[in-house]
Amino acid sequence: MVTNRYETARGLRVAGQTTSAGFEIGARRTLPVTAKLAWSLLLSPEGLRVWLGSISSLDLIRGVRFRTEDGITGEVRTVTPRRRFRMTWQPAD
Repeated sequence: MVTNRYETARGLRVAGQTTSAGFEIGARRTLPVTAKLAWSLLLSPEGLRVWLGSISSLDLIRGVRFRTEDGITGEVRTVTPRRRFRMTWQPAD
């Protein structure tokens, strides 16, 4: 964090920019459901299609790259079942 603040202050990077992933955003939401149900809703094949688009499957393994039928690409970065899921996401254009 110190390096990030230093580089931002010196104009070497802008707010939100990381050294390895480009720009990064995060979202967190507390829902009135169990972790098991939330995981299932978000990462089931049907759930993935709702928020990610047309994708035949996505292996929830760190390092797996994906491409949707709409040209969206990304990589699974972190998977901790029923707790955390991180990925990169790049639109087709």
